[in-house]
Amino acid sequence: MKNLEFDEKNILRTFTMKGNESIIYLYNDQENYKNNVLLKYFRNKDTEDEIEKFFLMTLDYNDFIHDSGLIIDEASLENKRKKIELIPNIKELNDEVKILDCIYKNNEFKGYTMELEDMKPIDMFSSKRKKIKWLKLLKEKIQLLNSCGIYIGDCNQNNFLVSKDGKTIKLCDLDNLRIGNLDFDSRHNFVNKFENKCKKKEYIDSYCFNMFTISFLAKVVNDIYYIENCNIPNFLNTKENRNIYDSMINLDDSYQYKFLIDNIK
Repeated sequence: MKNLEFDEKNILRTFTMKGNESIIYLYNDQENYKNNVLLKYFRNKDTEDEIEKFFLMTLDYNDFIHDSGLIIDEASLENKRKKIELIPNIKELNDEVKILDCIYKNNEFKGYTMELEDMKPIDMFSSKRKKIKWLKLLKEKIQLLNSCGIYIGDCNQNNFLVSKDGKTIKLCDLDNLRIGNLDFDSRHNFVNKFENKCKKKEYIDSYCFNMFTISFLAKVVNDIYYIENCNIPNFLNTKENRNIYDSMINLDDSYQYKFLIDNIK
């Protein structure tokens, strides 16, 4: 892994919509890469002016998606930098979207580059059979990472990429993982809820993944309706899953490391 200098002239276009704490660009750095890569650029106090100015001067304004967003603080940025430098040396993460190099500007850490994968986020509107298969693959991946002290926390479809043949799934946006004593940075609502109520911190991924399982199979943006109404969806309604679901609602010491997907109808 190298430390490379950021050059806004290497930006080809935004690759995804601007997120709360970062922007992902298609990046063409011919001095360091043979092919285009992805650049994840974190939004700090300087990012908005410098990037927006560049887009206004050189590209159609529609290529720059402006929103209010959040600005990442220095402590979180440093936490991310440490994890990014650590991740390439963790063999359990070698099969995920590869992190390449750290990006700096004027000696300040700004983001990192990733390999450009020919994959796409898993599709909420695919067949139920496909989605069950993907969920089972993801569960195995999560269990492996958890056994090594690595946790995802924020499970959402944009963080899970699938190949064209639907047989391979990779994780992306690895900078927000919890790795050892390096904690999550941005915190999903489900992460906060779990950590505020359950003492078994090592079970967090089973909870967040179970929440994702509900929303993914129900084809809804989030699963808060089911939790608030204590109403398990019909497609998950087995005796085993009702027990898991009740423990998810209570989130007390009775909560166990179990997965809804194992008992699906």
